[in-house]
Amino acid sequence: MKLTKPIWLGESYKSVTSALFALCFLFSFTFYLVGVELYFTFVFDLLIFSSIFLFKTTRGFTLIVIFLLAYISYHFLYVHYFFGSAHFRDLLLSLKFILYFTILSGLVKREIVSVEYFSKGFLFLMGFFLVKYSMAHIMGDRRPPLYTENNFEMCFLSVLYLVYVFFGKSNGWKFILFSLVIVLSGSRSAILCLVLIYLYQFRPFYKINLIQLLKLGALFVIGSLALLIIMSRMTSGGLEGVDRYVFFMVFVENLSGWGLKELLLGNSPLTPLTPASCEQLSYYQSLFSRVSDGVCYPLILHLFWLRVFLEHGLLVILILCILTICILKSKGFDNRAAFFTLGIISVNGLSVSAFSSSIIFFSLIVIVLMKPLHEYRLK
Repeated sequence: MKLTKPIWLGESYKSVTSALFALCFLFSFTFYLVGVELYFTFVFDLLIFSSIFLFKTTRGFTLIVIFLLAYISYHFLYVHYFFGSAHFRDLLLSLKFILYFTILSGLVKREIVSVEYFSKGFLFLMGFFLVKYSMAHIMGDRRPPLYTENNFEMCFLSVLYLVYVFFGKSNGWKFILFSLVIVLSGSRSAILCLVLIYLYQFRPFYKINLIQLLKLGALFVIGSLALLIIMSRMTSGGLEGVDRYVFFMVFVENLSGWGLKELLLGNSPLTPLTPASCEQLSYYQSLFSRVSDGVCYPLILHLFWLRVFLEHGLLVILILCILTICILKSKGFDNRAAFFTLGIISVNGLSVSAFSSSIIFFSLIVIVLMKPLHEYRLK
């Protein structure tokens, strides 16, 4: 399937995206100095959905787009029939990552970002984070946001840094600067992503010699740092006071009565958590249903993999992972880079939204809009 678009459309999208990153940094930094925190989640949603106009894909991925649209349509028809259209907002939040993957699958043949453009843009982006985070720490803020919550934006930056390493553009000093940004963020999931990045870039287990022993020593330091940050965020109530532990226990409670069908396919669309679970999570009232009082859905669990398992089952999780690998390999990633990229986003999904986060998913949009990566590596 061959669909063409005017060159100016892709170039305009690229220029507007770069300008928005710079403008959002300036607004974030300026308003922060006067005590106002700005979040730009809507900007990344806008960039993702506007990329629909760049549609260009293969026959195989066209079939995937059709399958995903059919899956989305089934959910909307089911909810409309059993609950009414008033519940579409709740459903849309549940299907957000499916919508993102539908768009992503439609872009795999669009090539508008060169390696040189990406490399320069990444260095500017890392500089933005370093400036904002450093200023925030000087002002006494331990978890400063730049574009959105730093759990999300550090995963976004980590994926782009791995691409930067894949091109052979990084070195030890740049890794130190990247690590500094991660540490300044104070994000636990980002520290775990840093461990994966270190393993990918330096291959400490590839050979055992003095240099590799030094690399293993550095890995131990990073691991110790991760443990310190995690322990520093532990509440006085111990493990039971950690919100992710509470979410996991709620998840286990809602698996009661499941059979093989539910394990593979999850619950029927828009199945709420038990009333006891919702009462236990009443602190997160803003994530409750806007239509039904006291009703909450798996979205409230924060952890991406837990809620996807409840709502869609193991089969969708497997398809999601395979689709991610296939898309990355279609753009020239080797197996190692593709699996490490999936690993970084998966680690984030053990804490927060992963593929449902617009800024994290935009890192994949950037990758699919790049010119063939394997051609650059051959050069």
